[in-house]
Amino acid sequence: MIQDADLKSKLILQADIFQHHYRKKEYVEAKLTRERAGIVAVFIRLPEKERTELFGDRQGDEPVEGMFDEEKCIKAGFESIKRGFDMQRMTYEDVMALVNKKRG
Repeated sequence: MIQDADLKSKLILQADIFQHHYRKKEYVEAKLTRERAGIVAVFIRLPEKERTELFGDRQGDEPVEGMFDEEKCIKAGFESIKRGFDMQRMTYEDVMALVNKKRG
């Protein structure tokens, strides 16, 4: 069984993986990395402090920038849509075909 500390360290690693894909202009992969990290954080009920460290927080008087840079996440989302990737309209098979096409 994976321990909480292991999950947290893996989530932190995802921020680095996001940056790697973003720098290589692999926007779909960057977007998927951010989305997976967000889903896992919710699923394991990551405490608010750690969520803020990872994803930032815009709710307070002083916005907090997270390890997933908000502007880069937004750009990765827009660039993904421009390349035909739209999570709202795509099936799992559509997403995997797009990712595999990029790799091949």
